[in-house]
Amino acid sequence: MALQSQLFRGEPKLEAAAVSDSAHIVQGATGEHVSKIQLALIRLDGAALKSDGSYGPATAAAVLAYKRKRNIVNRSYQSQADNIVGKMTIVALDREMVLNENEPSDDAGRIHCRNFPFPVPSPILNVSFAVGGRSVAAPPVAQISSSPRAQALGRTMSAAIEVSAALNFIRLRRAQLLSGLPEAQFAATEPLKALNTHFKLAQHPKPLEHLDFLERVYARIGVVIARADEIFVNDPRTGDFANAFLGGFNEPNHPQHGKIRFGPDYADKGILFQTGVIIHEAAHFVDRTIGHFASELPPLAGTPVGSAKNYIQLNSTEAARNAYTYAQFALHAFRNFDKRIVPFNE
Repeated sequence: MALQSQLFRGEPKLEAAAVSDSAHIVQGATGEHVSKIQLALIRLDGAALKSDGSYGPATAAAVLAYKRKRNIVNRSYQSQADNIVGKMTIVALDREMVLNENEPSDDAGRIHCRNFPFPVPSPILNVSFAVGGRSVAAPPVAQISSSPRAQALGRTMSAAIEVSAALNFIRLRRAQLLSGLPEAQFAATEPLKALNTHFKLAQHPKPLEHLDFLERVYARIGVVIARADEIFVNDPRTGDFANAFLGGFNEPNHPQHGKIRFGPDYADKGILFQTGVIIHEAAHFVDRTIGHFASELPPLAGTPVGSAKNYIQLNSTEAARNAYTYAQFALHAFRNFDKRIVPFNE
């Protein structure tokens, strides 16, 4: 029997499980086929799983819950559901995934943030960040097991700190421009360097107006972070790290547009990456003109995303309409140097 869903079709071990009892998938199994089962359970039932390809106790429990909810029981030899993915289970999962994949959605205006457009290494790192002059260690990646939304809520403090640093840089640069002192006197200052590097302030014909726009955006991002508990939601069916509707900030009561959604791929990433995703998504959310032009990675040139230019080639207008820029500038301001992360564990 050929499976029909995009997720399952062509996967030999799943195709075999649909027709042969000897090919049942049981606890202890590992591999890409297990990862796909886990992803289906996440999308269909919101299961609190990692799609790590290991059929351990958590996956077995999720399979059992899925089968109990749908009363999947082979009455010829059993009276209750088990935690095995056999013929009936894989067919049911495949049928539901077909419906899930073809479900119409209110997607106009939603911007998807899925992956970086180039291969990236994935070292396991333990990162720390400074708060009030002291170092605060990030939780080791392997110890985080809560939902994507819960993890995003746990990163709101670090996001608020980075946004505050960004606002401080903007305000300091405004004070420099208004001081009447020679620009050469500020050449070595980090606010000047950061704003020229990321938002191309020196190229803008009206730098004070440019700063005013940036300040308004970051102030609104700060409001989003403060209201994260009502704005952040889980999106177990998405393949995005996160997604938001452009300008959804202005529709707070809309069930779709007024939310920022975090997907399974957001979970268990490093603190700097997760914090950057929050600021990136919030930039889309607070201003419908902020989309994608270029990623800041790999350093320092970056990579085109939705445009023909890489990060260092953007002009001041493009940079101000690029969600990647808001996250990177905030990190620069927080660290006080142009820090580019190693996705996705840093």
